[in-house]
Amino acid sequence: MVLGVMIKEGQSNKELAALWEKLPNTEGKKADLDANTAPNLNTLIPATSHHLFYKGSLTTPPCTEGVQWGLFEQAIELSKSQIKKFQKLFPENHRPTQPANEREVIED
Repeated sequence: MVLGVMIKEGQSNKELAALWEKLPNTEGKKADLDANTAPNLNTLIPATSHHLFYKGSLTTPPCTEGVQWGLFEQAIELSKSQIKKFQKLFPENHRPTQPANEREVIED
């Protein structure tokens, strides 16, 4: 299962701020993280949100692995600088929208 969280530009995300400081400054570099620097998922993901569930695939090549997606409809906020740093490190962190192909979307 893959959990998806939408992101919108807004206030700095305090839970991710410490993690963002640990991110490398250039693409391809690695950062060592441990349990002390991992974000607290209870405060990172939306506390209350409508969810959408559907069958799809991973978003990385070859994009064929079947997975169950759970999407939080409520977005979290990241500051413009946090978003830019992420985009700099992961410039191709997306894939084109795929056709629904009669895919069933279940709402909770």
